[in-house]
Amino acid sequence: MKNICKLRKYSGLTVTAALIGSIAVLMYCGAATEKEKVEEIPAGEIYRAEQEYDPLGDPRDRRILESAEIEPQEIPASDGDFNWAKVDSFLQAQEKIDSSLTIYRIQLFASQYYTEARYEQQIAQEVFSDTVFIKYDLPYYKVLLGNAESEREGRRLLYNARSLGYYNSWLIESPPDSIYYRMLYIEDSIATQDSLMKARELEETGSEPEIE
Repeated sequence: MKNICKLRKYSGLTVTAALIGSIAVLMYCGAATEKEKVEEIPAGEIYRAEQEYDPLGDPRDRRILESAEIEPQEIPASDGDFNWAKVDSFLQAQEKIDSSLTIYRIQLFASQYYTEARYEQQIAQEVFSDTVFIKYDLPYYKVLLGNAESEREGRRLLYNARSLGYYNSWLIESPPDSIYYRMLYIEDSIATQDSLMKARELEETGSEPEIE
């Protein structure tokens, strides 16, 4: 009797093992079949599908665009402190500037990278009361100080700059005819324009500014 029970137990284990093995074989065959299906696609068809695919040719996108309602927006007259009226008046006044007038400036810094020049400009603006701006002179961004109408005043600016730690600064001559087009900031352009007009008035009267 015991032998019969053992035989039945062994037979049950055998059947269970056989079922597990069959399931594993079926799963493997199914995976192999799926793999074979993917590999059956010719490479030429895949290449042709990639070449003919147009991401902008989906008709669903066109329906979305046609159904979208676009509301017209008015262009603001000014954005913050940026005033186009001032820019227009500056352009009109630019024609009245004498292109033969020489302006003396102090070059404080020069770099091929705008971020470095902008950083130095911000520091110089805290140090000096005169106008400090950036002028792009290929391939350098130059940080310049002042708009002196005479060499004498320019040398005074140079002495002041070196006394404040800008030992490598030097005096340069700059014609005003290209100031606006090389300015990177409109607010600095307006300030430069005012200084140039004042310099022209002083030149016409023949008087020199007092040097403290």
